Amino acid sequence: MLKFGWGFSGQLAANTLLNGEIGYNRAVENQRPEPDMNSFEPELILTQGITKRIDGYLDWDNYYEFNYEFNLHEYVMTLQVGPDIALDRKKRWTLSPFAIFPLNHASRIIETGFAAGVDLAYNF
Repeated sequence: MLKFGWGFSGQLAANTLLNGEIGYNRAVENQRPEPDMNSFEPELILTQGITKRIDGYLDWDNYYEFNYEFNLHEYVMTLQVGPDIALDRKKRWTLSPFAIFPLNHASRIIETGFAAGVDLAYNF
């Protein structure tokens, strides 16, 4: 798979940040029996600072998969919400419990009806 992407980030208010990404994935070679699927992936993440160590976020993620040769296409939309909790003063370690909600029929079938989890991250 070959991916082309463009991203941006903008400060909306003192403690509010909007990040976005638009990506295009081009299927190059497929080892699976299914046909090659290309996809277009826009994503928006709105982050709101709550305290010095806690941020809340909404992550609207979706992708449109398509293959014109076989007339296949699917549009999947999800919304992920949760807090980012800094575990140290330099905000290198973060803990992020989250919930993911499907926003359309395809996302309930392909992705999940509902999901929850926790991310532990280290930022260099």
